[in-house]
Amino acid sequence: MDTIDTNFTFWKDNVEKATYWETYIANFVKELLQEHRLPEGDIMEYGSYKGGLLDTLKELYPLRKITGFDTDDLANHENIVEMDIRHLSSMREYDCSIAFAINDIPIWEHSGPSKMAAYSHAMTNLVKGGYYLESRKDQYQPDFIYNNKQLKFIKSIKNIIVFQRISET
Repeated sequence: MDTIDTNFTFWKDNVEKATYWETYIANFVKELLQEHRLPEGDIMEYGSYKGGLLDTLKELYPLRKITGFDTDDLANHENIVEMDIRHLSSMREYDCSIAFAINDIPIWEHSGPSKMAAYSHAMTNLVKGGYYLESRKDQYQPDFIYNNKQLKFIKSIKNIIVFQRISET
């Protein structure tokens, strides 16, 4: 079971919290990208809400392909694909070389299948040297991410952790 299956309006009902989070993660990403250079490739955000982070990324990387995925394109954003992320792996048009993957699907405890689908898509397509950002709740993180030998820990704060791909599959 997933948040989308039980409470489809989760973020619609928590606008203040979601808007705060969108600003928080955008500021973190701006700081991160001042410290770390992205390799060539696309940028993907899984769980894009209204596209605030996508807009920040578009300002920083106007020539890159930047795509967001969410179950509901609340702002009719040009870079958000409205879909159930759990079906992403069967859609070949989104297979690409990813330089930066942001898994901002709600927390593992409530959205495990969707977060796992985003993680799997990112790991299948993330290039060597590319970055994987994971939003989380209270520093909870599944062991399999920490134990992934293809990833190197880069940075974390309370609700965000970043890894870099150090080897190919």
